[in-house]
Amino acid sequence: MVLAQLFYSLAMATLLLFTYAIEIPATLNETTGILSVERIGKNYYTVIAHDNEPLLLTCVDHLGGYSRCLTDEETSRYIGQNVVASWTRIWLAPLVETNRLVILKSADTDIISRQQTLARIQHSRTGLL
Repeated sequence: MVLAQLFYSLAMATLLLFTYAIEIPATLNETTGILSVERIGKNYYTVIAHDNEPLLLTCVDHLGGYSRCLTDEETSRYIGQNVVASWTRIWLAPLVETNRLVILKSADTDIISRQQTLARIQHSRTGLL
């Protein structure tokens, strides 16, 4: 029982460490392509098809976190459209790295802004405590 509690405490400390370590750099990767959404297991990925190469992006901020980037309304409105995605690689845990969507724009509007992403990360941090 003590070993299980120790393991749980270590796992939670690691989760907090990696969640608080997430930083969005000033310079981001940028990909332009056609927007779609794909569900893999329990996770939803925002997919940008560029030169027939799909780029899978997530909005998850910690292991087991909510991965979906777009609401149902946003998905139905923008799916199939040409978009510009700004993203970065983040570590969720030791040996677990993913592509984190930061900014998503269509021709006429910002779908997801940097400020929204930073607010979501902050919300994830406070929710873990």
